[in-house]
Amino acid sequence: MTYFDLRNDDPNDNAHLLASHWLAVSDDAGLTWHETRLAGPFDLANAPIADGYFLGDYQGLVNSSGVFLPLFVAAHDGDTNNRTDVFFRPADAPAVAGTVQELVEAVPSLVRGARERWRFGTLFK
Repeated sequence: MTYFDLRNDDPNDNAHLLASHWLAVSDDAGLTWHETRLAGPFDLANAPIADGYFLGDYQGLVNSSGVFLPLFVAAHDGDTNNRTDVFFRPADAPAVAGTVQELVEAVPSLVRGARERWRFGTLFK
């Protein structure tokens, strides 16, 4: 499963709301879980407002050849002209922490790595 959480947020910092996007996988029917941070922390307070902070409806998670392939949205840090972007990040790719801009810059190499690990045509079947 994938989810957003606020574990890196400082409740005393009223200027920011730090969120991260995570993937959790269980190999034993839910008895134990292994987490991988996919993005963040990023400032959720930079997301558009729609009855609360809104990252959009664009999220998904599929499995291809035993590897989870998440699609998700994250908020930009301070870019009011482009508040969010959609990301595809193979779960076994190296972690990208920090700003969403750093994730944006890393995506081409992550996708290139996915193409090298799997035949590209099988990723989206």
